[in-house]
Amino acid sequence: MTDGPELASLIDDVTRSHREEQPAGVIPAVWPTLVELGLADVGIPEEDGGSGGTLSNAAELMEALARYGISTPLIEANVARWVLAQARAATRGLSTIAVTAGGIRETDGRLLATLPAVPWARSAANLVVVHEDGRGWIVELDQQAVAVEHHANVAGEPRDTVQLSGAPACSLRLARGPVLVRARLGVLWSAAICGAVSRAYELTRGYVCGREQFGRPLVAIPAVASSLATMRVHVLQTQAGLARAVECWDIPAADPERCANAAAVARITAAAAATDVARLAHQLHGAMGITQEYPLHRLTRRLWAWRDTETAEHEWARSLGAAAVAGGEPALWDKISA
Repeated sequence: MTDGPELASLIDDVTRSHREEQPAGVIPAVWPTLVELGLADVGIPEEDGGSGGTLSNAAELMEALARYGISTPLIEANVARWVLAQARAATRGLSTIAVTAGGIRETDGRLLATLPAVPWARSAANLVVVHEDGRGWIVELDQQAVAVEHHANVAGEPRDTVQLSGAPACSLRLARGPVLVRARLGVLWSAAICGAVSRAYELTRGYVCGREQFGRPLVAIPAVASSLATMRVHVLQTQAGLARAVECWDIPAADPERCANAAAVARITAAAAATDVARLAHQLHGAMGITQEYPLHRLTRRLWAWRDTETAEHEWARSLGAAAVAGGEPALWDKISA
């Protein structure tokens, strides 16, 4: 399994001819190539039918791809396949995933539920449903008992409502539990935001260093230099939060609570970076930043969409706060001073 610069170079080669903006809601032309290369299975052991590698490799992949502002179902497919591999369940075609705390009724192997904001449901063959009470199912979406209502986020990415009206479903054994499923999604979305904020910062730095006003580059203006420095700090904080979250998965028996808390920190940090970096990038670019032909908008629209995708920032903050309160003051001090 390649990593680091080699993985970034692979993504650059794969996406080189697919960097034009795709119509909203359409699977990008690069997707079949990503599947053929086995990139949707990175971080899943080979003995479980995956491509091998670690969560760190998967995060590097998501980060590298996000730098180009290309929307794909890669994160959802990767986590869905990870769940299916744990359950020893085989499927064909694109699988997406929904983690929910909402009401789901199961009667004789059939599900009744309304699942909002399911990524890429209109293009998927299967839906992995994970309930926070520990239950899990796999549902084939091409059947009469399933209705998919098309919706999209601000980046034009499909976030569909799936209506299950007595749809046949196969139960899944969630070997790692719903907490780790949500944490894994959180880590990979943090990686995607990390890639997008890094690229937005690079574009902005290049612009203010190359653009002149009154015979001097824009970056010589103190307010511009300060804003650029703020963007850089956000990039570094996001990278640090992501690195810590990934590190928690390197232990053979990953502790669900530890992974969830680290994922929460990474997601909260990434969400703050997405907000400020997108705002400052457009401020420093001025009119250039909103033109269709300039690539900045592909990044910032996704940053606005991704900051609250899968689980909203305030929900991550609430979860982290609850964990801090439950541990008490001595435990909190041990954590932050370690």
